[in-house]
Amino acid sequence: MARRSLTRIASEHYLKSRDFNGIRLDSLIDPKNESEREVLRQAIRDGSLEIVSSSWDSNPSIKRHHCPAENYQLACLDGDSKSVICVYPTQRLLRRYKTQKVDAARPFTARLQSGEPQLTYVPFDLAVLERYHRDPRYNFEIHNFGGHITVANEYYKSEDMPAHDQVSLESFGYGRDCQRQPVVVAFLRYLSALSPQHQVHW
Repeated sequence: MARRSLTRIASEHYLKSRDFNGIRLDSLIDPKNESEREVLRQAIRDGSLEIVSSSWDSNPSIKRHHCPAENYQLACLDGDSKSVICVYPTQRLLRRYKTQKVDAARPFTARLQSGEPQLTYVPFDLAVLERYHRDPRYNFEIHNFGGHITVANEYYKSEDMPAHDQVSLESFGYGRDCQRQPVVVAFLRYLSALSPQHQVHW
């Protein structure tokens, strides 16, 4: 298989999948075919593709963090045959890949489409939470180090609440920016699940 075909298949799978998933190694190439494995190795070396292995991540189907160095990836690729390996297009490849752009109103979804890890945390001014804290339609719960936002039961799927406002944020936390000022932080994965209107708010 040509390298271009390999990168195209991996990119299209990533972009069309529900959660920006990687494609399993054995769905992309024949792992026993040395020539196909070498094409994949070359794509990893030149920064077009990268892998996530169950040997270091319990859920390789999503790219939760930045992938390790290329040499480590290559060692895992040729190492434990019992590991589940998923292949991803790199951010470098996705910048070159010709595809329909994500709606500009969904900035966090667009960041996942560009290949950022799902557990990238994004900082915000504390004021971003006021909308939910003051709105009785939301359950706004705070714990010691963070909290979550859900729709109150009486408004869930209610005609009194527009569908685009029926959103939840699975978790958020608190931190400090480089000036030591308090901020709210949330993972890109959870932010991308918000409606376009709420993504723009954040």
